[in-house]
Amino acid sequence: MTADRLEHKFLLPRQEAHAFVTLLDAHLSRHRYSGDGANTLPNARHYATTVYFDTDKLVMYRRALASPQENIKLRAREYYDQHPELVETATDISQLYRPQPRLWLELKERSGARTFKQRVGIPKVRVEAFLREHIGGAADAASRSEAIEVESGELSAQELTGRLLSFVRSEPDPFAVSCVLNYRRASWQGGEDLSMRVTIDSDLAVFRAAPELLTDDRPLLRERLGTAAYVEPGFIAEVKLRGAPPPWLAQWLGAHGQCTMDGGKFLLACGHLYPDVTAADAGP
Repeated sequence: MTADRLEHKFLLPRQEAHAFVTLLDAHLSRHRYSGDGANTLPNARHYATTVYFDTDKLVMYRRALASPQENIKLRAREYYDQHPELVETATDISQLYRPQPRLWLELKERSGARTFKQRVGIPKVRVEAFLREHIGGAADAASRSEAIEVESGELSAQELTGRLLSFVRSEPDPFAVSCVLNYRRASWQGGEDLSMRVTIDSDLAVFRAAPELLTDDRPLLRERLGTAAYVEPGFIAEVKLRGAPPPWLAQWLGAHGQCTMDGGKFLLACGHLYPDVTAADAGP
């Protein structure tokens, strides 16, 4: 579900979100990560930290403002689990969490309701070096295929990192962290060949970039991100499909068109961090 798909986003009040959870539980299976580094303890809470990159002129944000349905975003994401049952016995905050072993660097394109995402999993400390590649020269160790994992159809690690580097180099100014989001995530999936995936994100908080964020391999826990600039009171639901939705989901989608969220989390976050920025001077 990380490649070509239809994607719909909704900003829901608590009551609507809880009703949607009940509907999802009746038709789909809850999804739980089971790969490398997976958490096996019961009752874990699943979190994600997303880091968005932009230039000093905020070109990516300006372009998304100008065309929220036709844009591209460069971001990195880390997943981790919190173990509330260990609170009384933990001697260090790191014992309450189990982060995933890599940071996913993603290039996500949107065209209308269709999205296409390419991503590579690389060590966190290599991300900044990867983004500096646009200044030229031979590829840094960040782009070496043996250090990464890919998730994009039939593309090899070398081909995919090459595409990401080409995008980074296409901008005249270097990329840096523009905003950071942290949220709790619940996921469902189902349908033929797992063609449906639904996520609901709650307790979403927006943070300014910390200079040391990607300089070591510590997990990107909420407690490391500082004071939130904004906390979203609603719930963000994302419905991702390959093909037509089943009748029960089509009915829900039709009834909640007024809750559609243009631009997603990136526009929401930047709107609170950079309220005076407009789409002017966004470039091509």
